[in-house]
Amino acid sequence: MSTSTDLRAAIAEIREGVILPESRKRWLVEKLDEAYRQGALEKLYERIGAVPWWVISAGLHAALFLMITLLAVAAPPPPEETVVITAEVGRTPPEPYIPVPDPRPPIFGPADPSKYDPNVTMPVPTDDLKLNLANTPGDSDLVVLRGDPDNRSIDDDFAAKAGVVGVIGLDRSGGPSGCYGLRANRSARAKAIGRFRGQGSEPAVEAALQWLARHQEADGSWDPVKYEARNGSNTRYRVGCTALALLAFLGRGETHQSGPFAEGIRRAELWLIKQQKPNGGIFEQPAGGSSASAGYNHALAGLALAEAFGMTGPAGRSDHDLRLGAAAQKAADYSTGVHQAAYSGWRYDPREAADLSATGWFVMQLKSARLAGLRVDQRGFQGAMAFLDKVTDQDGRARYTADRAPSSAMTAVGLLCRQFMGARPDDPLAVRAAESLLKDLPGWQAAAAAAGDSGVGDKGFYYWYYGTLAMFQTGGEHWNRWNAAMKPVLVANQCRGGEKDGSLNDKDGSWDPQSWIDLHGGRVFTTAMGALTLEVYYRYLPINGR
Repeated sequence: MSTSTDLRAAIAEIREGVILPESRKRWLVEKLDEAYRQGALEKLYERIGAVPWWVISAGLHAALFLMITLLAVAAPPPPEETVVITAEVGRTPPEPYIPVPDPRPPIFGPADPSKYDPNVTMPVPTDDLKLNLANTPGDSDLVVLRGDPDNRSIDDDFAAKAGVVGVIGLDRSGGPSGCYGLRANRSARAKAIGRFRGQGSEPAVEAALQWLARHQEADGSWDPVKYEARNGSNTRYRVGCTALALLAFLGRGETHQSGPFAEGIRRAELWLIKQQKPNGGIFEQPAGGSSASAGYNHALAGLALAEAFGMTGPAGRSDHDLRLGAAAQKAADYSTGVHQAAYSGWRYDPREAADLSATGWFVMQLKSARLAGLRVDQRGFQGAMAFLDKVTDQDGRARYTADRAPSSAMTAVGLLCRQFMGARPDDPLAVRAAESLLKDLPGWQAAAAAAGDSGVGDKGFYYWYYGTLAMFQTGGEHWNRWNAAMKPVLVANQCRGGEKDGSLNDKDGSWDPQSWIDLHGGRVFTTAMGALTLEVYYRYLPINGR
């Protein structure tokens, strides 16, 4: 066999000493005698010759494979390619916050609590303080008509559930969080102002709150007729304007629990509660059309009480906090059970055919109440959406009533209501409505145009308030363009100077009424609405994720 021949040749080489090195050969020669070497070689020959050829082949291949494996393991791996990501993918990082110097002169401190007349008896309601907080944000049974009205943005470290006016946002433990947390924290508030291009707005807000504090009545209300409200009495204006002033303080994170404005806030809340009727309505006169404006007064008061209650959180609520909740719950029940027109919206008197202006305030009141954990009949939102669809055209422009022409102010109200009831930013009607608002940007002189009651010339604080909220929810370039026009209009035209003594001539921090709507509520209305509008930077966060 060839294998045997090969083996014999190998043995012959061993014999001849070819395989061993020279030193080993000399050692063998010296240490082993010829007979021993000959015997060992013969035995090796016999053993190798008896092994089948395939066994030897397998052994050699196994040894070769083992050597290759060891070499592969021992060799260092090639260097990995390193990829360095230097920027976030798919998003634009927020602009850094750059503080803006305070453009206003030093402001006097808040009103001394001693200004309140100690002889004015504040109400102590006897309502049942046990609340059944049936609703919590995120409950699956709260979805209304279209989309998810409780869809919230999680925007970097601004994780929030935005309340209707941004005050309340309850976390899963039930405590106040989100937007309210941002406002209560100065550094977070400053970051939000920078992110949403609100630099320079905070001093204006502070000045407005100072004016409101100086001009609050001893009983906790505000008297609009004293400060340029026209075309009506305080029966028509006082409840609603007091609620707006209270909302301005709440929007900046001020509460009745602590802070320099706490006593004024507490008195305002108690005054509103005192105006509540047994059926839950909050007004001085329950009916009388536009001369009493019961619907406006009630919706605004209910909104303010719901916001104030939502800010307290469920832990450690005092009797005052529970009174707020009880009053806000009764107000919500009144809105849907007494005042709302059947499967429609709201207006001045109970069950009266709806208009979009009053309906907007009621939608915000009910949304705020629900976010505070109060019970809200969902038929309220269903009727509001049915009415909204009737007064909105295919371009997203809205009317005061179905027989009126579309206006920018009503379009802003309609857009915000649609957003609060579930419309996404890419909703076709919402997009077209936002586009139409960009054609009518805020302007101080434009607001002064008086167009009577036609609803066409309502370009003042009412329009700026609703337009700002709606465009902020829209976001993107729509918001940037709107904000670039709106902010300087308010900051540059705020009144400066005066005695700051609470007199009728004291205007520092307030705004002069401009449009015909502004003149209805006077300086109390414009100052509260101006503060509310400028608080958008940290008070409102986008409802829909962007």
